Amino acid sequence: MRLRFLCLLLIPVAVAIAAAAQRGIEEVAIAELGPGTTVEGLAGCEQAFREAGLVGTFVLYEPGAKRLRGCHLERAMDGYLPASTFKIPNALIGLETGAVRDEHEAVAWDGVERRVASWNRDHDLASAMRDSAVWYYQAMPRRIGEPRMRHWIGVLEYGNGDIGGRIDAFWLDGRMRISALQQLAFLTRLRDGSLPMSARSQRIVRELLVRDQGEGWALHAKTGWADAPDPDTGWFVGWVERDGKAQVFALNADLAQAGDGPKREQVARRLLAGEGLLPKS
Repeated sequence: MRLRFLCLLLIPVAVAIAAAAQRGIEEVAIAELGPGTTVEGLAGCEQAFREAGLVGTFVLYEPGAKRLRGCHLERAMDGYLPASTFKIPNALIGLETGAVRDEHEAVAWDGVERRVASWNRDHDLASAMRDSAVWYYQAMPRRIGEPRMRHWIGVLEYGNGDIGGRIDAFWLDGRMRISALQQLAFLTRLRDGSLPMSARSQRIVRELLVRDQGEGWALHAKTGWADAPDPDTGWFVGWVERDGKAQVFALNADLAQAGDGPKREQVARRLLAGEGLLPKS
């Protein structure tokens, strides 16, 4: 009887905590995505993470309707190392500053054997994005230089804006952090061409991000995997164009073991297909 009484007392407390959390999420969503943004759950989202054995978050934003949906939304507000998703602003800044001429300008491989075979060759901007060649995109900031990199990260309002650490690794093991909601805000502006940089740079990078496409649809996306801190952090971010409209998404998750890597894209694709944005596999 006493236990039942205590449970009845705790119910209003739990409801109040949940309501406060929802308000906090809505406030952050509005701050990142703009006034009028609504926040809802996404059907099947928690189940997809549970069945994949992942701890993470997925958020899906429809700019035209200003509707944000997802699951584990508290995590979507937390900042994480961007890892290879930083190749997106890195490429933009490289193009804008002239550190790279275009997507076809090649850089010679330095001869150092790295753990991914496809990295061990000459690369240009396009192939290095496709293969996620870390060395190529580490050389880019060294050519850009710290003052210009700091300036453009501020102009783009990317993540926490902190490039502390090595100039060629601050997004891998330095102080740079970005949340899933901040990824949505940045990618929404890239997709619609409203970032404060040239239309040319934005067009080239949008084209570099095409990962898959079919009749009436195209998936623009980038993976990321941060080796530190423990546990590792995995990303899969981008947007889907479907019948002239777009929805922008971001997934991040703890990667407890090497076999978790492919699950980033698998979970995201499952959820996007469930919304009719991608074909069902």
